[in-house]
Amino acid sequence: MTKKVYEQHIGALHSERNAFADDFPFPAGLSMFRTYHWLMAYMHYPESPLAALAYFFTELINGEMYDLAGDDDVAVPVGWLRALCCAPSLDDRAKKDKNRFKDGMTAGWLLGLIYAMQRNNVKTPSLNKAVEILEKLKIENVHSEKTKIFAAWGLMKPVAHLWGSMVLLDTTDKPPKVTPGPDGLVEYLQWAVSLLEFGCKHIPSHTKLRTPILDRKHCLRLPEYILPKPDIDISIPIPPRILEIIDGYRPPQKN
Repeated sequence: MTKKVYEQHIGALHSERNAFADDFPFPAGLSMFRTYHWLMAYMHYPESPLAALAYFFTELINGEMYDLAGDDDVAVPVGWLRALCCAPSLDDRAKKDKNRFKDGMTAGWLLGLIYAMQRNNVKTPSLNKAVEILEKLKIENVHSEKTKIFAAWGLMKPVAHLWGSMVLLDTTDKPPKVTPGPDGLVEYLQWAVSLLEFGCKHIPSHTKLRTPILDRKHCLRLPEYILPKPDIDISIPIPPRILEIIDGYRPPQKN
């Protein structure tokens, strides 16, 4: 089976559009530990079920199966093994995973910054403002070159709310740790739902198209039982350095 044919096969099984338009693409019966890694897989590779499945199974081997004895038996779906066979080498994937993490964190920061600006009543929150903040802050594991920032946003926008949840949990006053445990994961997904709802409603004031920054049809949806964070629980103070950049921001000049 060629890689192209297997991509189509995986797409039929999981429905590539299912990752964006239908329910959260969890196979039935995943443990909370596996659910966490399945989630991270789709966050890294929202456009490719094959790459996501290879990422998921690799993380499973490195985590759940690492300490098993050599003669222990493990039952896994054959599709997971096929994904590894069709995927690039471990070294190549490790480099790509690292790049995808940086892309994801960049998209998460962008959405999180726009959300924080809105929550703090900053005048005209915008993607361009958020881009300038990242250019000047030079955050670790986040792009700081404008072309790379916009490229990361275009690639990871379908899962920006999930990456943004990680960013907000790292920057709020008392963030619960994101862990494979039920409590941490639910808290994390609540933030993601809040960001998704925000992004699908927020229309930048100075755009001709007048469309929200996120399109629900193209974003990874979460289960309906995951509710947004109650407004009363949301406090996202903006650090002075970011406020300084916002105050000094000047919109791009049109030619």
